[in-house]
Amino acid sequence: MFRWVHKLMKDMNTDICLIRLPGGANLVPVLDPAIAREMLRKQDATFADRSISFGSHAVSGGYVTTAAVPYNDQWRKMRKVFTSEIVSPARHVWLQEKRDEEADNLVFYVHSRCMAGKSVDLRVATRHYCGNVMRKIMFGRRFFGEPTADGGPGKMEVKHVEAVFTALKYLYWSCLSDFFPCLWGYSRLVQESDIGRLNYVKACAREAFRLHPLAPFNAPHVGGYFIPKGSHALLSRYGLGRNPKVWPDPLRFDPERHLENDGGVDEVALVEKELRFISFSTGRRGCVATVLGTCMTTMLLARLLQCFAWTPVGGNKTVDLSEAEDGLSLATPLMALPKTRLARHLYPVV
Repeated sequence: MFRWVHKLMKDMNTDICLIRLPGGANLVPVLDPAIAREMLRKQDATFADRSISFGSHAVSGGYVTTAAVPYNDQWRKMRKVFTSEIVSPARHVWLQEKRDEEADNLVFYVHSRCMAGKSVDLRVATRHYCGNVMRKIMFGRRFFGEPTADGGPGKMEVKHVEAVFTALKYLYWSCLSDFFPCLWGYSRLVQESDIGRLNYVKACAREAFRLHPLAPFNAPHVGGYFIPKGSHALLSRYGLGRNPKVWPDPLRFDPERHLENDGGVDEVALVEKELRFISFSTGRRGCVATVLGTCMTTMLLARLLQCFAWTPVGGNKTVDLSEAEDGLSLATPLMALPKTRLARHLYPVV
């Protein structure tokens, strides 16, 4: 459906419109970053509510998560607990050992596949790294089921993570190593303390967020500011990141566009403050774990690029970037053959 919405807006040559759906529901998709900033900054309180549709009830189990719960006292209590007990600065430092362990486990898994001459499903590797970090932080364990001998996820774990990403799809809607010279020649594995200097890696992550967001839209905001009250205002991750009025040559993957010095700030951040694309969002309903998300994203990409050289399976020179019909993930998971590029003693042994 999101492709239909964006085609409709393209045909009308507009960055915002009102779509009346059967049953009286109103959708207001937004592609313009100026309007997005108006919503999530100046009028943030007006648009802070969440809708009771878009599959959020099913995903959250009756509105028990901070992402889907309506804007009320329950949400304020949950957010307070979350920010003070789970993703506070002190807790972030305290849990670094667990994140480091999972970064090592990621390299161990890919290295095991590499030594066995097997390809790596990068969708599985990256998703399960993220899942393992969160489970280690929340539950003190990596898997809900038994892992495989090479450190990869077992069948139960694969099904669990697949179910999580399927649920996320409904929450947000109605139901390259040669280019990273900074990572060559390290005598140790990249660590979180290096993140501030990995600007090109973060620029690539920003470009990936811009071109290939997790979902077509942000979670819906319900408001009544110059539009019918109760309408579901949707910031289009897909449309904002590919808006030709904002991004020259928008379909070209160009990390360098994020390296331009902006106001004297040298370090690249994954958060896009001007909402020209959406990574962690902003405002009252923005992600409260941007520091954790930045660490996970950067370490995931940096470790995979530092430790291994990657070749497409079958000797192909190109990668099929065709998107799935019902989402923005690749229609076919990316399979690649890793080759070690560091001294043998640097690879973790579990």
